[in-house]
Amino acid sequence: MCRIEPPPWERIHFHGAYDDLLREMILRLKFAGGIQMTAPLRAILRESIRGTDELPELVVPVPLHCRRLRWRGFNQSLLLAHAVTSEHGGRLSPKALRRIRATRPQSELGPRERRKNLSGAFVANSETVRAKSVLLVDDVLTTGTTLRECARTLRRAGASRVEALVAAVADASDQPYKK
Repeated sequence: MCRIEPPPWERIHFHGAYDDLLREMILRLKFAGGIQMTAPLRAILRESIRGTDELPELVVPVPLHCRRLRWRGFNQSLLLAHAVTSEHGGRLSPKALRRIRATRPQSELGPRERRKNLSGAFVANSETVRAKSVLLVDDVLTTGTTLRECARTLRRAGASRVEALVAAVADASDQPYKK
């Protein structure tokens, strides 16, 4: 997919493939109230960006809609984004990007439905992101639909550069932009 339609980010940082223990940790965090998975996943993210010359100015977690946030009780991307700012700096900007429309869980949908599901679901605060470099943080990249829509939204709002950071990717061999 990356080679057919280049991603709207310059670089993606990730730890490894979305399988085995890493997949189990992410699923437990998101769907089984496994907040204890936050610490090891934060460590994985810190390691994934260690040695990066210059990190973006803003650290922006992928937002949840308020209904999903109430259901889950936390935004896993926001919890993980703290790993970056606590060790590497950058300004955590959880309000730079908002999910303005409730959507079905992406995990329930195929690739075409995922794109339609997220179309117009996000809005960025242009005053916050204009002319700034952004590190977009999420837990996992499966088809890339969520990160693509978020990155495009940030770009339209004036972000000068977008990088992405995830703990895992579904197909690591298809990520030519890995740091």
